[in-house]
Amino acid sequence: MNPTLIVRGARVLDPLAPEPRPSVRDIAISGDRITAVEQNVPVPPSAKVVEAKDMLAIPGLVSAHYHSHDTLLKGCFAPMPLEAWLLHAVPPNYPPRSREEVRARVLIGALEALKSGITTLQDMATVHPFDPGEVDTIAQAYDDIGIRCVFALQVGDVPGSRPLPFWDELIPPALRGSATVSVKRGGSARGLARVEGQQLRTRTL
Repeated sequence: MNPTLIVRGARVLDPLAPEPRPSVRDIAISGDRITAVEQNVPVPPSAKVVEAKDMLAIPGLVSAHYHSHDTLLKGCFAPMPLEAWLLHAVPPNYPPRSREEVRARVLIGALEALKSGITTLQDMATVHPFDPGEVDTIAQAYDDIGIRCVFALQVGDVPGSRPLPFWDELIPPALRGSATVSVKRGGSARGLARVEGQQLRTRTL
């Protein structure tokens, strides 16, 4: 298969190579596959060439801790400790979002990742209240943009306020119920089992 893109003259990082300085190589890409990493790759007339002299080519980065539900919250809060952030910024503490907004935040986060060299995300998304349609929206957005994603719903039966120091001593009982970040076990677990059996169990992102 003739390459459609040639990245020419980059220093290619190979963690297993014995040389202390990455070697200069051309990278040939055919469609969505890297087909060659070697010196002096022939350039077909139809191929696009990217000159990469004095640049470093590295494997795609992996973000192993990511929450797509946080994407649109940048700049919404003053800096605060994590414990306070958990009381404001996770889905159980704000109204449900539209499918359009959910799709937009997944795509924006994926684009930001790709721009930074991240090609694989582990998205621990909180869907609250649990909604199989929102799960489908998230998964479809990742399919559409083409980034690799390990998609795992974030569920829990312990309020995020539980570890806060002096919570029980200082917060009146009447206020504790509205300040939680737990995703209730009941509907979420049953809904997850239904979706998992029908679709997500065999879906690869």
